[in-house]
Amino acid sequence: NILIKDVCTMLNITRETLRAWEHNIYEPFVTHYPLIISFLGYNPCNFETDSLGGKIKSFRHLHGLTQDQFGKLLDTNGSVVWQWESNKRIPVDKTQKRILTLIENR
Repeated sequence: NILIKDVCTMLNITRETLRAWEHNIYEPFVTHYPLIISFLGYNPCNFETDSLGGKIKSFRHLHGLTQDQFGKLLDTNGSVVWQWESNKRIPVDKTQKRILTLIENR
């Protein structure tokens, strides 16, 4: 048996935050997902990964990266990453290769 206070300690959150997640008041920050996935033993997010945008979003959540942090890895910004994830913009071939290499090697 695990106590709520222990869950909060393991996830580095408050009880209020846990309650808000449980009641769908708000979602965890992307930076919380690696701990959540480790705690649960599976990824609770069900992102489509057929598109490059879906692969990027899934990768970011697995590694707890914001769009800005992911963008910095590729010398761009969070706004561009959002456009990729939303499939509103397709990266040029060279950048697509860099993204796929990053995703596959991490």
